[in-house]
Amino acid sequence: MSEQRTTYELIEAVVARLKPDEVELLPDLWAAYVDHPDPEHAGERLLGSGILAEVAGWAPIVVSFVGGAVLEALKEEITERTRGVFGWRARRKAKRQALTEPLTLNDEQRRMIRAAILSRARAIKMSPERAQLLSDAVAGELQRESESQGP
Repeated sequence: MSEQRTTYELIEAVVARLKPDEVELLPDLWAAYVDHPDPEHAGERLLGSGILAEVAGWAPIVVSFVGGAVLEALKEEITERTRGVFGWRARRKAKRQALTEPLTLNDEQRRMIRAAILSRARAIKMSPERAQLLSDAVAGELQRESESQGP
């Protein structure tokens, strides 16, 4: 069984499938995302206001969409970590931990991530072709993740 990947490594693999020359942009984008991991507003922050989904590079979209989808899929675990703790700092810390620790996703969480990717793509009016390309790249990497975790 191989070592489990982190969310960053998943994102890196997806960007490498879609546009390999954008992989070099990931460290800075990831640092900005992890500093404020808010799935609701990350896309706005990383894409900038007024940039159309069709002309934006893949890297900021993948960081925002996959990071947010992973947080949504791990919502129960994050809630459990912050049970009895109040404040936005504790929630932000739990989200950062969830994003930087090795992923242990079950099949339902993988399905949730893929569905969230398509939903986010539609929300920003990404073309159906581009949305499907993104969804397929994420699904392919999630499948690799599943196979690496073994039975």
